[in-house]
Amino acid sequence: MASTLASHKTYLVAAYTDTVHIPEGGQLIAYGPTTAHVST
Repeated sequence: MASTLASHKTYLVAAYTDTVHIPEGGQLIAYGPTTAHVST
């Protein structure tokens, strides 16, 4: 199953996702495993 979670709260992102896509200025700057990109 896939879903989308948009949040600035990194603890929620870390708790509920296994993959992240990180945009900045309208461009995708990073994507991959949550553990590689989000620290709590």
